[in-house]
Amino acid sequence: MDEYKAWLEEAGVKLPEHRMERLAGRVARELEQRIGDAITEKLTDEQLDEFEDVFIEAQKKQAAWLKKHYPDYEKVVEREAKKIHKELMTAKSAALIVKHWH
Repeated sequence: MDEYKAWLEEAGVKLPEHRMERLAGRVARELEQRIGDAITEKLTDEQLDEFEDVFIEAQKKQAAWLKKHYPDYEKVVEREAKKIHKELMTAKSAALIVKHWH
């Protein structure tokens, strides 16, 4: 969460700590959603069904499955994180960031 708070601070967002934590959580959830969207576009229905079953297992098993079925998983994570960071950095004001992400 600290990385996302740093992104927000870098973009000029200044909020009380509890609100900054909540906003950073929304950024993290948005990143997860975008990664999921990017991955599911490339998987077959059968792979999606299998992944849903795997999803309830430990995070290490999820990552291992993704590496097997979607070798570029880590690149997707990096790409989507960079996109969100860029969006935050190019926002016209901190107020717009808060409005959009809150």
